[in-house]
Amino acid sequence: MASVKPALKTTTSNSPPIASITDSSGNAVPISSLLPNGDPSLSPRKKSKSVSFHEDTKPPSEEHPTIAGNANVTSSGVPSAREEYAFLLLEYSMVLVPLASVHAVLDVLVYRQYQQPMTFGDLTRRALVAFGVLFVLHSTIHPTHSSIAVQMILMFVAIVLGTYLVHAAAVSDYFAVMKQAPPLGTLLVWLALELEYYWSIVAAVTVGFIAWCVRV
Repeated sequence: MASVKPALKTTTSNSPPIASITDSSGNAVPISSLLPNGDPSLSPRKKSKSVSFHEDTKPPSEEHPTIAGNANVTSSGVPSAREEYAFLLLEYSMVLVPLASVHAVLDVLVYRQYQQPMTFGDLTRRALVAFGVLFVLHSTIHPTHSSIAVQMILMFVAIVLGTYLVHAAAVSDYFAVMKQAPPLGTLLVWLALELEYYWSIVAAVTVGFIAWCVRV
């Protein structure tokens, strides 16, 4: 069979079926002789449907209502006074409630150490008194605790309280220790929270050095 060379004809998708082609010699060759089953019918090309992968989606601001618009903030984006009070109450609670718990734990430990009876009412009353005192101290000193002068004063107070607590635990009777150890220990924990870590280390080292010198 002679080599078949299809004619270079540009057809569109709507053109009629091709019945014959020309070979290299220019002779017309029927399409039916080239098909395996001899079916000369050729279906026209089907136009492919273009698929767009870009769906029409609305911006989040149009599709959903603005969540930030329902927040309790002022027009300038600054939190309202009620939110400020709520955050302040949360901050104070995160500091004062654990400190009141520390006072209660120290109170129980001291009474258990000396095997003295205690009631839940007395424990709760002393914890509430400690909570009130700590609230006054924290609300007064915490807003200005970052200054160097306040840090130095707090470090000096921590050294004095720590030294006195060590001395009282060593030489005082059990009743004085039971009365003084829980509040002084809680104050030392609060001072450690207010001080920068390096001033807390200096105060702890100083108290330890003074206690070692007194024992010597």
